[in-house]
Amino acid sequence: MGVSFLHQLSVSYHSVILGFYLGIIYDIVRIIRCFFGVKYRCVIKRLDKLWIKSEEKKLNKIYESVLMGITDILFFVIVTCIMASFIYSVNSGNVRWYIYLFAFVGFLLYYLTVGKIIISLSSIIVRTIKKVFRMFIICILSPFLPFKILYVKAIKGIHNQIRARRRVKLPDAEEIENRTILLQYGKNK
Repeated sequence: MGVSFLHQLSVSYHSVILGFYLGIIYDIVRIIRCFFGVKYRCVIKRLDKLWIKSEEKKLNKIYESVLMGITDILFFVIVTCIMASFIYSVNSGNVRWYIYLFAFVGFLLYYLTVGKIIISLSSIIVRTIKKVFRMFIICILSPFLPFKILYVKAIKGIHNQIRARRRVKLPDAEEIENRTILLQYGKNK
């Protein structure tokens, strides 16, 4: 029994839309990467930066590589689950090559059009998300602000006492000897 052309056309159309949605998911993953400090560089202006690397740059590259690896694995697990459920629901579990092809075409359409705009605006998006998150945390923690003020005052008080004790100059051996002589014989010798 063959599959009708209209059904294949419908599945292809839905595959393109699925690819577009997968592009949106990938942009969400990229924004999460930006949120945790990965910066997308388009052009390297100076080639000598490739050979001169400090320890901090090496650690930053390792951090970025690990973060990108984890997010890529997470993305591909999500894509696998979505594709499997899509194939099962739209095509009764029959795997066809054109489903993957048109999903890839939809992903490329999104990535090369809207995805470029979104990633260029990602720093603004990340800053906005951080501000909203900060405001949310402040709203949640505002009832506890008086306790924070008391805590900070107590810590500052303890810190000032410690600093005051450090300022006290301890007498040296000669000064101790002079004081003991003064105490034994009085102020006048």
